[in-house]
Amino acid sequence: MKNLLSTSFHLEPTEHIRNICILRLAVIVLTFLSVLWAIGVDAAFNSTTQILSILFLQLVVTTVSLVLNIKGELASERHTFFQLLIDVFFISLYVYITGGISNPFVNYFLVPLSIASATLTPRFALTITGVTIILYTILLFFYQPFSFYEHQLNTTSPSYQPTNGTHDHGINLSNHKSDLTPHFVGMWINFLISALLITWFVLHMARAIRNQEKAINQQHEQQIYDEQVLSIATIAASAAHELGTPINSLRLLIDEYTKDNNLNDHQCEDFNLMESQIMQCSASLKKLVDTNRS
Repeated sequence: MKNLLSTSFHLEPTEHIRNICILRLAVIVLTFLSVLWAIGVDAAFNSTTQILSILFLQLVVTTVSLVLNIKGELASERHTFFQLLIDVFFISLYVYITGGISNPFVNYFLVPLSIASATLTPRFALTITGVTIILYTILLFFYQPFSFYEHQLNTTSPSYQPTNGTHDHGINLSNHKSDLTPHFVGMWINFLISALLITWFVLHMARAIRNQEKAINQQHEQQIYDEQVLSIATIAASAAHELGTPINSLRLLIDEYTKDNNLNDHQCEDFNLMESQIMQCSASLKKLVDTNRS
């Protein structure tokens, strides 16, 4: 039973890594379809080459991870941690080249963070949370302007007037590394609070679930142990009953033979020895029965 439990826990990170890779493949496909859509509608999409390069690198990493996972070489909690860390860095690259935290998909950072909190120990989960918050903070100041958002801003806000040092899209591209509006500060605070709350809540929930599973496993082990003891006790009682009848018969036969006066001294000693051995067997059976009853 212990071996079966250890095997199941050993396979759990393998399944997590496989699911993470499948999720990453889904993101790759959706991102690629988004790029194709932007090209098809001739959108203001100035990061196509960079995005496709990142997609190719991400696809290679995911394929290698899946192959290693199938071979059983990625099967530990540490490997799960590094896979989620890879996802966080890929998200950072996408966000960096697509306008920083002005990208509406920036909150996808919370996905690997949530997975880490649910599947990893607090040490690894808090590391993922800390790295995510640091990268989000860096992207608040350092990013590449994304002309698609600027084009949409000009389209939806025709009254917006460019300031000095701006390009045709009406956004100050020369000072993107220092623009810190209250809106972006609010987004950063919101992300910080969300990340910490999700990490705290999911970690505690995961710990409670693990403790419950541990208690269930212990109870199951105890139940199996009790069933084994009961089975042994039943076999012992049956054996004592089956052996009791022939032992009693042997005792009666010895009593009859010892009543015969024609026995010599040597025969009497043999019968006495047999009787003592039979008494010893009877005592052992009685002790076994008493132990079974207790």
